[in-house]
Amino acid sequence: MVEGRFDRLKDMHLTTDLRDGAEIVAPADPDWARLGRRLREMIRAYAGVDLPIVDPAGLSPLPEGRHRVLLGNAMVNGSIMALYRRQYAFLDDYYPGRDGYAVRTVHNPENCGYNALLVGASTLDGAANAVEVLEGVLKETGGRLGYTNLSRSEVHKTLLPEMTPEAFRDWVAGMYRDNLSYYPVEQGTFLGLAHHLTHDPDCARMFRDALFYYEDLVRNRYGGNWLFEHMLFIYSWAWRLFLVWDLIEESDAFTDAERLRITNILWGLANYVAGTRYFKGEAPPLEIRQNHWTFAGLSGSFCAGYFESYYGVTRFEKQIRFSRAVFDGQADSYKPNDDAGGGWWGYCWLAPYHQVIYDLKRDDFRFLENGHLRTFADYGIQVTDNLGVPVSFGDMWSYIEQGREAMAPGLRRGRDRIGHSRGRRRRNDRCGDV
Repeated sequence: MVEGRFDRLKDMHLTTDLRDGAEIVAPADPDWARLGRRLREMIRAYAGVDLPIVDPAGLSPLPEGRHRVLLGNAMVNGSIMALYRRQYAFLDDYYPGRDGYAVRTVHNPENCGYNALLVGASTLDGAANAVEVLEGVLKETGGRLGYTNLSRSEVHKTLLPEMTPEAFRDWVAGMYRDNLSYYPVEQGTFLGLAHHLTHDPDCARMFRDALFYYEDLVRNRYGGNWLFEHMLFIYSWAWRLFLVWDLIEESDAFTDAERLRITNILWGLANYVAGTRYFKGEAPPLEIRQNHWTFAGLSGSFCAGYFESYYGVTRFEKQIRFSRAVFDGQADSYKPNDDAGGGWWGYCWLAPYHQVIYDLKRDDFRFLENGHLRTFADYGIQVTDNLGVPVSFGDMWSYIEQGREAMAPGLRRGRDRIGHSRGRRRRNDRCGDV
């Protein structure tokens, strides 16, 4: 690496060779265990190795000493749950759902040195489909898998964009022209996540185009200034960009040249975040926070963690320490110091949301174990009406805004019994039939 720029990629760990050593981690439940044995027989037949079947209880969170083949979902397999907490394996009883499946490789998570092969499903029917799909992969590869991302879910149709990549690029240009610079990168990041879930190549292309357009402006028009517009609000979304890139960096939708360019974009953003006021001076005191502090804490920790894990960069130790102080202080409260609501991204929801993401990535369950998560859920019910509309507390949106739900979507029952007109609501109607 030359000063300020990387000239080579990290070790990508693109190959998951089951013949080099692997273990199957399957749920102990008899029905799941039966599929685990089927999986072992199939790998023996096509790869010529007899892999042990291991109970997930007591295993290290990440692969250790060999690759892992993980069957099921986070609700039935503790090893998948460990990846789920770290946002590497989105497999639970909702996704992929019903008879859906996800056969995906997870490459060197947190630089553990080994890969995971997810044979994922929400149900046994879906798992049987996943095993069948994997059989086709093993027939073709003999157990030496490259990047693999094969999935089916009813959720996918809701994730895919309606516009073409060409139309998306025109939209991006229009957003920057109108000084709405926050939205292109935010939308591009979402499309990157959609690519991870669906393997749709257009989503990857739009993710790439959004970042490249942004970088072209930074370098060619704004003299290297990443924050060329105040409302870019980089430290609010940098953590999500790093999370998504860690998921899709190995995708066959990207060339090595594109990967390296995106890595250097992330390097620029990491250095910008490290230079914000949240990481200056002495470490912040342990106190309850407003969401700007927790945004900065998340982005500081994700940026630093990525480059420390995969590139050995230690210059962000201060950001790691400051981020820890932010969340150690917030952990003592079920809510932030700001009650403003009005939507899922209202201020009152953000700091606890950030706390849970930060903690679970570290296998820290304090927010749950100290009762704060339950209290926070109770709070959400108290300030949300039966239409799913939270009180704004005079800051975010108006009380009558619809379509944004917080903690209690089930409170919609009785919608037709409340009897109100939009724009006029009696004070005692606010809690509906809660």
